[in-house]
Amino acid sequence: MKISSFRSKDGLCEKHVCVEFAKFDISVINFKLAEIESLVSCDFGERGTKPLFGRFFVRDYETMAAVLRENLNLPYSAFSIIGQPPLGGVDVAVWIYYSQSGASHNGYTHYWNVYRPAGSSDETCQMLCGYSDFLNDEKCTFADNCIRTWFFVDDIDRNYASFVKNRKLFFDKAGLTCDTHYIASTGINGHSDSMVAMDAYAVRGLERGQVEFLRGTSHLSPTINYGVTFERGTLVRYGDRKHVFISGTASIDPKGDVLFVGDVLAQTVRLFENIEVLLSEAGTSFDDVSVFIVYLRNPSDYEIAAPYIHNRFPDIPVIIVEAAVCRPEWLAEVECIAVKSLSDKRFKNF
Repeated sequence: MKISSFRSKDGLCEKHVCVEFAKFDISVINFKLAEIESLVSCDFGERGTKPLFGRFFVRDYETMAAVLRENLNLPYSAFSIIGQPPLGGVDVAVWIYYSQSGASHNGYTHYWNVYRPAGSSDETCQMLCGYSDFLNDEKCTFADNCIRTWFFVDDIDRNYASFVKNRKLFFDKAGLTCDTHYIASTGINGHSDSMVAMDAYAVRGLERGQVEFLRGTSHLSPTINYGVTFERGTLVRYGDRKHVFISGTASIDPKGDVLFVGDVLAQTVRLFENIEVLLSEAGTSFDDVSVFIVYLRNPSDYEIAAPYIHNRFPDIPVIIVEAAVCRPEWLAEVECIAVKSLSDKRFKNF
């Protein structure tokens, strides 16, 4: 288990926890999560809160998802279960996000949502329209308030093109274009109850100028150049901190071409170089990263990529799972979240 913590000058803390379970045993999982809950609550003190979001990465979705839904004891505000087998001899891996400020604080409301469409000829549009309706009910919009999305596409090599097409159609209707902006995102292979599933994070209460989009054009191409519609990363400024959400990032060059085809280690080195450029654009660095999620197309590449990642980032919570990236030539993809102190009197504290 690894925990990263950020505490602002006024004492409000955020934590990201990553924990792995070698064997799927719901009693052991509940015991460990309760132990983590107690540990975090003690650290948060009187202002302790429940986790705002948790994602369970499971080896056997059909067997494990139902058991988790029926038997988890902790009252997550939102939790996601996705069929992405954890690597390194692990049955279940869990990423949990805690915020001492809770879901609503200081004029902001933070929405963590999980969407799993229920049988539609166009699950992508059904899901995005449903999420947009939710945001509208909360006096938010997709364009102004959604900060980060994660899309899990079953059999991505076959279904990704259709997903990309339908997402773009929805974005066009929602006023999200290459001339405005898109949303930071990861689109990755993942098994659930539907062809495509989504987790999303949005914030109400943001003011003009609080959100900035990261492009990293010295190392990465605009995503629209190869027909997809997401931002490389998003920076959100608060009065006391900045949040940086880096999208799923692979070994790509400024022309949009895959670099180091067939070499997972070289691809891993390059993708972290790309991430470093995006973090730098946001005024942050790897020292500010709270969590990495690593996706490997081939499980056998774990023995090559994992030592490099763990040796380079020994103190950062990391989850490594098997998941095909959206292009067959890409062997690895990584996303991350960073947080750094900031003093910006234009905006309210987090």
